[in-house]
Amino acid sequence: MIDVDFLLLADYAEITGGKLYMAGGGWDTLTLGEFPQSRNVGVALGIGVPWDETNRRYRVHLEIRNEDTGKTLTEVEGEFETGRPAGVPAGTTQLIQIALNGPVNFEDAGGYIIECLIDGVCARRRPFRVVDARPRSKP
Repeated sequence: MIDVDFLLLADYAEITGGKLYMAGGGWDTLTLGEFPQSRNVGVALGIGVPWDETNRRYRVHLEIRNEDTGKTLTEVEGEFETGRPAGVPAGTTQLIQIALNGPVNFEDAGGYIIECLIDGVCARRRPFRVVDARPRSKP
């Protein structure tokens, strides 16, 4: 069975030479000083493909949405496939890493969800919060 090993939020994420590089990675709270605000969000995704499930195409769908309203802020879809490299011991799980970066328009503070579906099935979801940093007026 396909397993999403990690789904991380960052300010920036990149895969180079089979390694994940991140700036401002691993957060679950984003503090913003105005709304609406467009903010770059990086996503790092690690998918474990078991030996007996290699050499076939999979569809991946990532979506960020408002937890309260269900409104989708951004989504991206794609496909991946991995084979069995020569010399790798039988039974070895293959790691697929994906890094994405792009603007997300946050309309308000509150709860949000990032969700990863593989072939239409939720493989990992991670809640996060957007906090309003604006000073509050005293009554």
